[in-house]
Formats: sequence, structure tokens, C-alpha cells
Amino acid sequence: MSAPAIAQTSYQFDLPSQTLARSLRAVGSKARVNIAFRPESVRDRTAPALRGAYQTEEALGLLLRGSDLAATMAPGGSFLVVAKPTPSSKPASMTKLAPANYTQPVADPMPAAQVGPDDAGDSEIIVTAQRREQKLQDVPVSIAAFSGDRLREMGAGNISDVISQTPGVRFQGVAGNAGLPVYNIRGVTILDFTYTNESSVAIYADDVYLGNPFSANQQLFDVERIEILRGPQGTLYGRNATGGLVHYISKRPTAQFQGQLLGQYSSFNDVVFEGALSGPISDSVRARIAGRFNRNDGWQTSQSFGTRLAKVDHAVAVRATVDADLSDAISMTLSGHFGDSAGSEDARAGYGKRNPANLAQVCTPAQVSAALCANAVGFRDPDPDPRRPFSSRRDIPYSLTSAGGFLKLNADIGDLKFTSITAVEGGRKRDSLDTGSTPTYVADIWIDYYIRHRQFSQEFRLSGDVGRLQWIAGGIYYTDTRFFTAIQLGQNFGSYSDQKISSLGAFAQATYALTDTLNLTGGLRYTSDEKTLRAYAAVRGPRPGTREGTPTFTYSGRIAPRKVTWHFGADWHVTPDVMLYSTASSGFKTGGYNTAFATTQNAVGPVGSETIKTYEFGVKSNLFDRRLVANIGGFYSQYKNIQSSATVPCASCPGGVVATYLNIGNAKIKGIEAELSARPSRDLTASVGAAYNSNRLSAPANLLIGGRPIDGNRLANTPKFSVSGQFSWHPSLGEGRGSLILGGDIIYQTKFFFRPDNNPYAIQDGYALVGARLGWETPGGVRIEAFAKNLFDQEYFVSQTDVGDIAPATWGMPRQFGVRASTSF
Repeated sequence: MSAPAIAQTSYQFDLPSQTLARSLRAVGSKARVNIAFRPESVRDRTAPALRGAYQTEEALGLLLRGSDLAATMAPGGSFLVVAKPTPSSKPASMTKLAPANYTQPVADPMPAAQVGPDDAGDSEIIVTAQRREQKLQDVPVSIAAFSGDRLREMGAGNISDVISQTPGVRFQGVAGNAGLPVYNIRGVTILDFTYTNESSVAIYADDVYLGNPFSANQQLFDVERIEILRGPQGTLYGRNATGGLVHYISKRPTAQFQGQLLGQYSSFNDVVFEGALSGPISDSVRARIAGRFNRNDGWQTSQSFGTRLAKVDHAVAVRATVDADLSDAISMTLSGHFGDSAGSEDARAGYGKRNPANLAQVCTPAQVSAALCANAVGFRDPDPDPRRPFSSRRDIPYSLTSAGGFLKLNADIGDLKFTSITAVEGGRKRDSLDTGSTPTYVADIWIDYYIRHRQFSQEFRLSGDVGRLQWIAGGIYYTDTRFFTAIQLGQNFGSYSDQKISSLGAFAQATYALTDTLNLTGGLRYTSDEKTLRAYAAVRGPRPGTREGTPTFTYSGRIAPRKVTWHFGADWHVTPDVMLYSTASSGFKTGGYNTAFATTQNAVGPVGSETIKTYEFGVKSNLFDRRLVANIGGFYSQYKNIQSSATVPCASCPGGVVATYLNIGNAKIKGIEAELSARPSRDLTASVGAAYNSNRLSAPANLLIGGRPIDGNRLANTPKFSVSGQFSWHPSLGEGRGSLILGGDIIYQTKFFFRPDNNPYAIQDGYALVGARLGWETPGGVRIEAFAKNLFDQEYFVSQTDVGDIAPATWGMPRQFGVRASTSF
């Protein structure tokens, strides 16, 4: 008989040399399995350090190696730690071991054999949202997490696939899937697309803050899990954030040889290959290397030139990681990654705004959306087709190269744990935007962006337990440089900027257990930022990625905000399966500059820091023997000095518009988020998530964007209601025949505005997207699947703006069909 699934799964351990009893408890907690042992049999025994990925039996064997104890598996998947048998001894049996005489290390009230990885679902994911390992359901903050297994079930190929299944969170690719990635959590988002101002939602990869999120697009492969924290992050994490954070955690090297392969082919000749290989180099060193390749022919064909657009010529990414045990008390992780991609951005829908019979007359929004109107020179596309758009250029090129790495040291100093993370990141990206979106136009405002970014960070953390108190303290230094050019090629006009950011932060947070069921948490952080615009110039005759050209306006400046942010909370475990929690948190994002096309000091800025305070209450529960996970939470936020770019008319400016960056006002946001996840049987899971968001912008009456007052408006890119759901069913086909794979997902969201001026020409009505999967998993673990995304070919926009005589919009991806095969070994 094969071992239960719980014994065949590998878990990542990072245990110091400590008492054997404590190590056995830690293994039991991580593997969610009962490990029974007599207290007197392990008393005064010390276990060696245990670091790496091991199956439960392997981990126990290493802890007990060289001793007179052994671990045996009992029926149901539990383990017994007993003396090794001698020729005269009899095997231990469960009937001879009274449960009252044994320590059960797992806080689970349900036997682990019934809540193994195949049963527990994502509620049993171990996360590090509070810089220590906890079960997802035990974390008293609003968090969503996706394990690598769930990402595989979802068929997630990019971050938008993950975001769409997270209540209260949205993802936007402004110029298409290769454009600037914009994250929105609860209505808090970045409203500047110049690559030089940091996002309101912080992005992390393996504990490293990514100051410029464009490189994150190349990191979604060989992922252990993704954590999404909703609400301000003002204490524990490396950079302050007003909206929340998204954290990619990659898979670690394993102590045994393992590998995985995936191949995929889908619509538009889209090809994906992924692979990973992991294993030991020596008894104390382990390594893992993983990579991904993608290319396609593009899903758009330009009606103007017949060229393929929205394509990936190539996208290559590789990551290598080494784990080493330098001693029983010190471990090291060294990781490096590289990515390179190039292709064409999406062409946009060029909706005209003028009456074709009278070009001086502006059409109504309904007429514009019905494609009844023309641009200022009379061009009209009567039937905008996402697959066959018009364009003003043969190609809309982009290219992206990024590289980086980190060195992480963990040291056990008595009862304390010390962590150091040293990281470097760098990259460059060139991007294009076909603003005109038509073959004929009044002014050619084709835009070319170039960003070169380099960053360095050093973080130290020290943590420990003192009785009922768990605490962590640390500090971080972060610095980056950004050289950016923005050019209107057709107008022979542009700008360049050279900017440096430096930040020092110190933080501390502690949780005190008032009782066995009631905890109080408090944390503070002091941040000192400095942002220096070393040089800015508006120039004639510019060249992408250089300072070339004749300056018509120059500027330099410096801002240095300092801020104390905080987090306080309480959680009460009403029962082992029901937790109530309440939190109050603050966050801030430092001010910045407008670094694109500004021709006056007022247009450059700077703008002040934006701040937020959020108050939250929630319930997390495991019901019906943990077959149903039900979480619901409500929040109220005071969001102040919101930073936003705004494109406004300017008669004397090239292209007739000028971009500004300013604090547009304050907002009050309140909402509810709910998540249900059910596993009625071992082979069937289903989940539903929903979010309600009510918000109102408060701004001075004389503050106009595009000639419109914004006081009383809704926040941009934030639907009032959204819902998502998915299911996965793997019914067995019989002994030795494997199992069927059936799955599906749906997302729906109500109407929202793309800009804070709530421009009626830049709006997306409510829509739904449906996906489906059908396949077969062999008894040996090979998966072969067919899938469909956007099954009903829904047309929708991911961004839209209002530029004088047109309202150009970027379409979302159309329907895709594909097949993929994957295996692990």
C-alpha cells in the first residue's frame, strides 16, 4: 500500500539546532501531522539543524539520525517516535500507546490524516505576512494567498490571472500586457504612468522590495506561493505602502532531486515552456534552477499596415538559487535572476469624438461608444475590432531586460533569530504608446518611453520569543536611481529626468498573548525618505534613452519627508476554528515629480506625500470539519493627499495637451470583502470571493481635471461590486487509470471610471469573463489539459483616456484556446 499523500509531500524547513521535543513539534506543525512521543524519551536530547525541503519521514529521520529512536507511521498517517527495536523487543502498537501519555504538537483539533495537503486547501498555506510562519487562517490581517498547486490548478500564466480571483484587488496593464503594471487594492492605486514614482501597492519578490514593478512581470514562474496583503503596510515590510502589497515567493532548493516541466500551446501561436531542477550538491548545500520561455505571433493585425501587433517576439527568464548550511546555527541563501523580452505593444481603439457631419461638434459619450463619431480630420472606424485595429505606426515596440539577486543570512543566536537581506536589482525598458490610434490625425502624438532603473537594499531583522511575547525589530536602507525619457516622436519634443531615491527605516512589532485565545499586537515604524530630482529638462530634438536635444525648460529639486506609521490589532480565537480580529493601521507614500513633458515648474511639482489610515474588523473560520473556509471583513479608510497625474488641454503645448502631477484631494473608503472556499470531497474544491467598495473623493471646488470638477467623484479603476468564483474537480477514473480534470472560473465587476475626473468618455461598463479547463492526470502525475480563457469572447477595456478629438482605449485579451502538459519528477 502506498503512503498517504501527507507523507509524500515535501515541506520547507528552517529549524536551528534545539531540543528534540521542540523540533518534533515544529515538524508536526509544518507538515500538519500528529507526531506522538513519550516526553521522557526525548528529554535532554538535542536535535541537529534541519534546513531544506523534505518529506515528513525524511525530516524525522534526519532529526533522529544517530539516536536510539525511530519514527514509524501509524494507520491514518500519524507518526510514532519510539525506541528502535532490538531482536528481543516487540513492535510498538497503537493499542499500547495511550494518547494521554503523549505530546500532540499540532494545534489542529482535527487529526492530520484528515487535513493533509490534499484536503486542507489554501486555508492551510503557511505564510509569512507578519515575518513569521503562520497558517493563513491564523493571520489576523486581511490577506489572500495562492499556493503553487493552486496556481497550477488555475492555469495562471500572468499576475492578472491571480489578481482577478482576489476580492478587492485589480490589475491593469495600461498599454497592454507588457505595459506598466498597475495594481489597485481597495481603490488605492498609482495614477502616474511615468515609471519614476513608486506604486501605492508595493511589490516584493522573496522578501526583496522591487522599486520599479516592471521587472515583476518576469518573475511569475516556479512559484511556491503568492501573498496579497490588503490595506496599508507601514511597519514590517521594507517600504511604506498605502494600498497593500503583492509578494512573490519562489520555490526553494530541495534536499532530494526533483524537477518539473511544462509545455503549452495556445491561440495566436503562443508557446510557453517552463522547467525547474532542484537537488543537493552536498550534505549541506542545495541548489535550484528554473526558467521560462514564451513567444507568440500577436493577437492583433493592423488594418493600416498589415503588421502583427500585441505580440511577444521572445520572453526569457531564469532564476538560480543556492541554500547552504554554514553551521548548525547559520544558513545562507544566494539567488540571482535574469529576464529579457521584446515584442510589440497593443494597438488601441481610436474612438473619435467629433460629429462626422460637423467636425466642430462634439458627440455624446453614447455616440462615441457606439463608434458613430470621427476624429478631427474626419476618420471614423465604424466597427472597432480588437483583433484588427488601426494604428499610426507599423510596429509599437517594447523591450525589457532586468537582472538582480540577493544574499540572505539567517543566524540563531540563542533564542533569537537574526536575518540579513542584501539585494541589488536593475533593468531597462523601452515602451511605446500609439496615442493617435488612427491612420490619419491632426497631431502625431506617438509616445516613446525609456526607463533605466538600479536599486540596492539592505535589511536587518532580529526576532524572538519571551514568554507570551513574540517580537521583531529591524531596519532597512534602500536607494535607487532612475533615468527616464518621454518623447513625442512626431512632434520632435520630449523630456528627460535623472532621479535618486534614498530611504532609511526602523521598525518594531510585538504580539502579546493575554490569554491562550486572546492576542494584542502593536507596531511602529519611522521612515526618513529623500527624493532628489537631480536633473529634469524639456527638450527639442530628443533621442530615447539619452540627454540629447535642445533644452527649453530645466529644473532640479529635492524633497525629504519623514513619517511615523503604526499598526495595532487584536485577535480572539473564539474556538480553535473561529477567529475574530480587529486592526488599525497607517501608511504613507512619499511625494514625487512629474517627469514627462512638463514645461513649467508647476507642472513638474513636487507633490506632497499621500497618507492613509485604515480600520478593519473581520472573522476567519473553518467550518464543518474544515470542509468550508468562510472569511469576511469590513474596513474603513481615510485616504489623504491622493497623488495623481492629469492630462489637461494646453493650446501652446505640442500635441495640445500637458501632463501634470498633483495632490487631487482626499477620499473616504468603506467596504466589505468575503471569501468562501469549500472542499466537499477530496477531489472537489470550489471558492467564491466578493468585494463591495463605496468611496467618495473630496477635492477643492476649483480643482479641475480636463475642465471637470472632481469633488464628489468615485475613485479611479474601482468598481463598486466585484465577484469571482472557481471550481476544480478531479474524479477518479478507476484504479490505475488516473483522474479527470474539470475546472472553471468566472469574474464579474460593475461599471468603473478609468480616471479621477470620472470622464464619461473613459468608462468601462460591467462585464464578466469565463474560463474553463478539461484534462486528464495519469497515475504517474502527468497532466494533460485543454483550456479556454475569456470563453465567450467578451470585449472590454483595461484602460481608456480622453485626448482632445479621440478617446483611445486598450482592449483586454480576446478568447484563447490552448493545451498544456506538465509533470513533476
